[in-house]
Amino acid sequence: MQSCNGMDDESQSQLARRIEKVVKAVENTTGKQVREVKITKRGDVITIIDDERWMHENPWLFEEPNSVAGFNDLNKLQESQALQDAQKEIGKHIQRAHDMQKQAEKAEKENATLREADKATQSKMEILQNDNKNLRGMLSKKEEKIMKSGKHNAGKS
Repeated sequence: MQSCNGMDDESQSQLARRIEKVVKAVENTTGKQVREVKITKRGDVITIIDDERWMHENPWLFEEPNSVAGFNDLNKLQESQALQDAQKEIGKHIQRAHDMQKQAEKAEKENATLREADKATQSKMEILQNDNKNLRGMLSKKEEKIMKSGKHNAGKS
């Protein structure tokens, strides 16, 4: 009997059994659940497992138990390399942040030193201004005395 997709019931049941066989083999070999199954135009069964990898139906893939492990090892190696690269990049950022922090601490120490020097200079300047004010006051008193004594001497003559 012909169905709507152009395959008879017997062909569909054979395909279903073949898909079940491939799915079981993939799940047993990888230890991961098959999420999706696709059929190519050539009739290959493609399975998509949880970690997004595609596995074609190949007899040798399921005859050698370590063959899928090799794929897993390669994937782990690539993940490991990506992780190492990410860790190196993070390390560079941490080092740069550490260097910037040291520069900021150095600048803060220099700033504190300059503030102390500025306070000392301000203090000396205030002392000199007070001395200048006192000297001007003394000078004006002396000038007053000289003027008074000059007027007093002028009045005696």
